[in-house]
Amino acid sequence: MSLDPGQSEPTKLADALRAAYTHRPPIPAAVDASISAAACQAFDARRRRRMAIRWGAGLAASLAAVLALAIILHRPPTPSAQVAKTAARGDVNADGHVDMTDVLLLAKHVAANDKSVPAWDANGDGVIDQKDVDALAAAAVSLKQPAVARAALPTLKDLGLDRLRVGSALADVSPERTFAKANPTEDRSEAPR
Repeated sequence: MSLDPGQSEPTKLADALRAAYTHRPPIPAAVDASISAAACQAFDARRRRRMAIRWGAGLAASLAAVLALAIILHRPPTPSAQVAKTAARGDVNADGHVDMTDVLLLAKHVAANDKSVPAWDANGDGVIDQKDVDALAAAAVSLKQPAVARAALPTLKDLGLDRLRVGSALADVSPERTFAKANPTEDRSEAPR
């Protein structure tokens, strides 16, 4: 079927279809205003919920940060911090161990004539000098760990663990308890030799 530009029928049909689908029925102003108001209320409620969630999440995050900071700043000292406070004689960096870093730090302080701390006196003569550096170096590399290096180890009482119950066989050592009494299931008389 060919369309002839002279035919007016398809034009009339197109105009009729266009008019049928573009027709807008009249809506009373009161109904239009109530629908618009209901939509605005719904959008405002959604916006308020989003803002409340954002503010709540921000407040919760800041409260958690403040709480974590308070816990970190007000934490009681740990046993390793107590060890560092009770530094041994010759422990220059107060890490609880007498090692070569202490020797190097003491040598640096002696060479620079810095103010000295009485705990740095490794040989106990009351003067902090090259002799202390030598004594500290000997103590740091010694396998026997002389008194200077041994003093760095804290006791259980120093660590606050003196009332700790130890759950091992060594914890309950008494003269009347022998290996045979501790292990009654094994018969020692019939054991092959």
